[in-house]
Amino acid sequence: MHQAHLERPILRALEAGPSMRVIDLAERLDAHPVTVDLACNRLYEEGCLAPSRQGTYAVTDRGRRRLEASVDR
Repeated sequence: MHQAHLERPILRALEAGPSMRVIDLAERLDAHPVTVDLACNRLYEEGCLAPSRQGTYAVTDRGRRRLEASVDR
């Protein structure tokens, strides 16, 4: 799966539960960890994800707004 196609599923997974590591997201989404990592990096650069010191990501307010906007389409 291409990293752009993973962005909404990543945001959904992180919004639904606690922050997760890339490896956990990859397992949940049945995707390669490198592809998930690249997608997470892109979402982070866009301000949609916030990393933690524990190596996990969480959705930011901007990420929530992006997810809501994509649902409305």
